[in-house]
Amino acid sequence: MSVEIDGERGGRRDETAGTGSGLKPHDSSYAGNELAYSEGGRNDVLPPAVPVSRRLLARLVLNARRAAGSASEGRVARRRGQGAEFDELRPYGPGDDVRRIAWRHSALRGRTLVKNFLEDAARDVWLAADDSPSLRFGIGGATDGDGWFGRAKWRSLLQTAVLLARAAALAGDRIGLVSFGARSALVPLARGPRQAVRIATALAEAAGPPRGIEEVAPLVARLSRRRSIVVVLSDFLTFKPAPALAPIVARHETLAVRIVDPLEEELPDAGLIRVTDSGGAERIVDTSSTAFRAAYAKAGRARRRNFSREMASVGTGVRFLRTDESPLAGLLRAPALD
Repeated sequence: MSVEIDGERGGRRDETAGTGSGLKPHDSSYAGNELAYSEGGRNDVLPPAVPVSRRLLARLVLNARRAAGSASEGRVARRRGQGAEFDELRPYGPGDDVRRIAWRHSALRGRTLVKNFLEDAARDVWLAADDSPSLRFGIGGATDGDGWFGRAKWRSLLQTAVLLARAAALAGDRIGLVSFGARSALVPLARGPRQAVRIATALAEAAGPPRGIEEVAPLVARLSRRRSIVVVLSDFLTFKPAPALAPIVARHETLAVRIVDPLEEELPDAGLIRVTDSGGAERIVDTSSTAFRAAYAKAGRARRRNFSREMASVGTGVRFLRTDESPLAGLLRAPALD
C-alpha cells in the first residue's frame, strides 16, 4: 500500500493500516512549506523555531536514544555493533578487532580494553503528544501580547516536537506523530526535514475527535512492528502515567517528557489570586503567605521526584522541560531524583 502526503506518493507502507485506530493521516493546508514555520509565519499558531546547530542536534539524537534505551535495560538487550554511538569499555577477547582497542584507557588500567558501540542503525521514532486543555497554560518565557502568554506549555510542546523531528531528520530516522486529548491527529512515519513541518502543523490544526491516552497507547504500541523509540510529550496532569503508558513501554523504548511551567512549581508574592485546578475547581489563595509559598514549592518538588521514580520503576526515561528555558536544555539534562 502506498501513502500520499502533501501530494507526494511513494511506495512506503502505511503502518497505520489494520490497527483499527480510526485515525486518518493529517492533511495540512500548508504542511511542507518550511518558510511558513522557520520564518515565523502563522505565529498565532506556530511559535518560532528553536535555533540549534547541527552539532547540538546530533548530540540530541544520542541523548534521546540513551535516555529511552537506558531506562529499558534489563528488559530488552540493546544491539551492539560498530556504529558511532559509544556504549562501554570491556576487556579484550579473542576475535576482537585490534582497531577497537582503547590504548590510553588500557595503559591507565593495566589491561587491554576495547570500545563497544551501540549499533548506529536508523530508528523509528513516534511522538505521542498530549493536546489536553491543561497544556493551554503557562507564562514562562512569554510576554503579554506575543500570543503565547497564558499558553506557554503548548508553545514548548510544539517547539519540542519540531526539535525532535529535526534531530530525527539529521540522524536519518523515520518519525511520526499521534496526538491525544481534546483533539487527535496522526502523521505517518517519514524521513526528511519536511516531516518537522508536517508534525507541527498537524498539532496546530488537529481536528480529530477527543481520544484519551488509554485509547491511544495501545495504538502507538502497534504502529511499528519493530522496536522503536516513543517520546511522550505531556504535562501528565490528566492521567496516571505508569498504567497509561504500560502498553507502549512493553514494546518500545520510551521517553516521558514532562512540560512544566514555573507557576506550577513555585508562586510569586502576588497577594490574593484566583486559581483553577485541572478539574476546573476555583479557589482563592493568599500568595503573600511565606508558609503557603514554601508548602507549594515543596509539593512541586515532591511531584517531580515522584514522577521520576514512577517512570524509572516501569522502565521509562524522563526529561523535564520548563517553559522559561529552551526545550533543548531540558532534553539534554538528566533529572535528579533527589
